Amino acid sequence: MDALLSEFSGHVREVHNEVACGHGEIVRGANHVLGYAAMPAHKFPDVPPKNTVVSLQDIQRLLEAKGLHRLWTRIAADPPHKPFASDGCSLFVNEIAKINIYPACFFHDLKYWSGYPNSTPAERLARFIADAELMTDLASLGVDFFIAETVFRGVRTGGGPISLPFSWGFGRV
Repeated sequence: MDALLSEFSGHVREVHNEVACGHGEIVRGANHVLGYAAMPAHKFPDVPPKNTVVSLQDIQRLLEAKGLHRLWTRIAADPPHKPFASDGCSLFVNEIAKINIYPACFFHDLKYWSGYPNSTPAERLARFIADAELMTDLASLGVDFFIAETVFRGVRTGGGPISLPFSWGFGRV
């Protein structure tokens, strides 16, 4: 559990550094911050189309290109028995205001596919981190923060612990 808390803390620092140092700008008023203006063009590797079965070799390539080395280590150590295919942004649209959000949903699906459906504190934390990363990925793509937070709340509600085709650990059930 301590390792996951440390990992979460690291993710928070990485997201803070990304937002503070490169993907956006803080809009300041005379005496206070008026808001944060996201700067689109967050880069994602090209991902396969929806519902395409993706090989472990391609998963490794995509995760390394996105910098998700810990996720690849987790998958390589114990690959889910079901093949991976992303359904896109489950029960949601794949484009918002002409912004393609499918790549963010693809990587979120990979995290859900590789999770373990048991409800341990470590798995609940891993799922929370995956959902928070989806929210920040959407914001970094240029999606309005309110919409990104709404998506976060949706995946927190619909992603588990119930057993749906897109619930946490769907590659292992």
